[in-house]
Amino acid sequence: QANPDNWAMAGASGQKTRLVASLWLFALAVAAVSALWSLDAAWNSAGSSGPLSVSFLAPPSLVGAGGDALRRGTGASAGSSSSHFSGSSGTQLATCFGLLAVGAVAVARAGVQRRATKWPPSIAVKGELPGEKYQTMTTKPVIKSEKLNISDEEADLYLQERCAGLHKLMPQSEEEFDDEVEENTWHWGKHLLGFSEKGTASLTNAKNRILRKQRQFFQDYRLFKPLAMKYPSMVKSMRKGQYPGIENRDLAINSKFVYNEEKIAGFSYEDFVGATQGNTFTGDEWKLPQEGDIVTGQVVGFNPAGAYVEIGGKTWAFLPTENASLSPIADAEDVLSVGDEINAKILEISSESAIPTDQDARTITLTMRELLSFKAWDEIDSIMKGDEGTSPVLQVVVRQMAPFGAVAQTKSGLEGLIPNDHLAGREGDATLVGQTLSVEILDSKRDAALSGQLNPYEFALRFSYRNYVTRKLAADLEPGMVLEAKVKAIAPLGVDLEVNSYPCFLRKMDISSLRLGDLGSLFEVDETIKVAVLSVQKETGEVRFSTRMLERTAGEILKDKEGVFARAEESAKKYVTVVEGFVDNVGNMGLGQATSAEPKKVNIDLGEDEDVAF
Repeated sequence: QANPDNWAMAGASGQKTRLVASLWLFALAVAAVSALWSLDAAWNSAGSSGPLSVSFLAPPSLVGAGGDALRRGTGASAGSSSSHFSGSSGTQLATCFGLLAVGAVAVARAGVQRRATKWPPSIAVKGELPGEKYQTMTTKPVIKSEKLNISDEEADLYLQERCAGLHKLMPQSEEEFDDEVEENTWHWGKHLLGFSEKGTASLTNAKNRILRKQRQFFQDYRLFKPLAMKYPSMVKSMRKGQYPGIENRDLAINSKFVYNEEKIAGFSYEDFVGATQGNTFTGDEWKLPQEGDIVTGQVVGFNPAGAYVEIGGKTWAFLPTENASLSPIADAEDVLSVGDEINAKILEISSESAIPTDQDARTITLTMRELLSFKAWDEIDSIMKGDEGTSPVLQVVVRQMAPFGAVAQTKSGLEGLIPNDHLAGREGDATLVGQTLSVEILDSKRDAALSGQLNPYEFALRFSYRNYVTRKLAADLEPGMVLEAKVKAIAPLGVDLEVNSYPCFLRKMDISSLRLGDLGSLFEVDETIKVAVLSVQKETGEVRFSTRMLERTAGEILKDKEGVFARAEESAKKYVTVVEGFVDNVGNMGLGQATSAEPKKVNIDLGEDEDVAF
């Protein structure tokens, strides 16, 4: 396990290097000044004759001829005393400065080294006392252990018991150890390459010697660190820190490290080896899922591209942002949080992983879109069936306006279309984009959507905004009622109306009993007409209007439109009476029973016109 103290040391290595370099420069400066001082004292003590008696520390104005005057002015006794001071005390002072500088550098280096090795690693030089505290770096906050209340003898006995138990679970004979060393040596030597180099051969031999010289250590250490046999030189240099010149020649397992690790983890190395089938991970619980499998995982972290999910077996998978929701989102954290338990599908088992130091790294890629789609369609089916607790009204967000309608998306992420004739007069209205509308479902095509058999520009869901808007209107209407309506637009298949400020539609087939041509010759935009309620569905808000039921004879609205609207209430009332009488007549006949009686003839008095028999 990585150690945060070591990481902190590595992060501050630049600062420590600069500190040591500064101390070295200081020491060199002091040593240089001390040397000059000593040399000056030595020359002064040599006598008063010759140019060597001139002090190297004197100002330039006193050098040369001025030096002689300086010597003459001092006198013999004074010169002798000065020479004695410079030669004896100066040398001693220089030596003291030098020793102090060397000591400061040594203390600085020792301080750095102590900071680099103050945590107890899994191996130690024999005789070295481990530290009292240890920190482990995990994905969770750093765990700090308490003071180890265990003696060296108790820790060594504890280690012996652990080793004995692990040797039973992962036995290895002397021959098997030698075979593993030889196999690793063959891999280290890279004999399959078409060339060889001296450095590789030298390193291979060094690794081989490390394993064979400390056979017992590596036989025991592999029980706790299975990769130790593969990287012996790394094990040997684990305690070097910043000083590659230091070699650990006599290694031993740190017994207190093992004790502390198991105490923090809450289980022993033997428990782990037993649960992993001797580090082979061959049990069913360790089998990796395959592509297409549905897995349950827990969100453990995020990055700008998605979320990391732990899917069991100490395995992490990656969930890209675009696969975390059916709706467009900017970040996976918009819909997920750390600790959330999710269900996802394995999209790819060996996706490339963006690890710069490992070009062969692979990861598992997840997607939630398919499962979310199934769940969303189940909700739609429940609404269509009218299940208890569901509402026929959906909230959708308009994503874009198209020539044929408005593309909208439900809260669960399903896309659908609101056709122009169901936009309640707001077709082509760009201000709808981004707005939330209350709509009803017209129809759905679940199977086609899930199987991918939809044609371009075809939507599996169709909504009606008009039906929702007219729901309030429908609540107050009954068949046979006559209402005033204003013509808003004329379309090939009917006329858009405004009834009591609600947008409605009058179908072409409900205008007259005769076949009609261009409706523009019959109605004008903004014209006020009368319509009768042919049928009404209060549950859905769908209202069907008609002018055909106001005609006394077929095609009358084409000949006398004003007269039809003038007699609208009377004609609608007689129409309802006829229909009710017809229904009663059919009921009296007894459905499903043979009868010889002739049907009762119903006559309707339509005033001056000829009676019509029904």
